[in-house]
Amino acid sequence: MPRCPTFATMCQDSADNGNVPHESVKLVADAYAAFARGDNATALSYYDPDVEFSQPADEPGGGTYHGVDGVVEAFRRWLAPWSDYRVDLEEITGHGQHVLARTRHHMHGKASGVEVEKVIFQLWTVRNGRILRVRMYYDETEALAAIEATNH
Repeated sequence: MPRCPTFATMCQDSADNGNVPHESVKLVADAYAAFARGDNATALSYYDPDVEFSQPADEPGGGTYHGVDGVVEAFRRWLAPWSDYRVDLEEITGHGQHVLARTRHHMHGKASGVEVEKVIFQLWTVRNGRILRVRMYYDETEALAAIEATNH
C-alpha cells in the first residue's frame, strides 16, 4: 500500500483501492496537522462533544476519556513525562467510517533524558464530519481486527 505524505489530503481508501480524496481521512490528517503546528483549538474543533478517547492502560495517562475536555486531559497526562514530543504521520488509510493512522512518536524523557521512538496505530471513528472515537494500538493487526469487528 503506498504511503501518504505527512498531512496529505489524497490518501489510500480501502473501499476504493485507489488514491482518492476521502473526507474522513482528510479530517483526521487535518487534525494531525493542526496539532503539529500547535493549533490545538482547531484540532479539538474536529472532535464530537461526546468523543471517546482511549490510550493503552500501561501508558502515562492510559485509560478512556470522554468529551473534548477528556481529550485535553488525556494529552496532558500522556505528554507529562516528556520534555519533547513529536508525532510523524507515516500512513493514513480510510476504512469506511474508520481511519487508521500509522504514526511514529519521538519522545525525550524529562527526568531520564532518554530518547524513545515508538510506532503507534491510531484508529479514528468519524461520523457526520466529527471525530467520535480514537483508540491506540501498538500492533497493526490488532487495529485492523478492531475495524473488522465493528463491520460485523
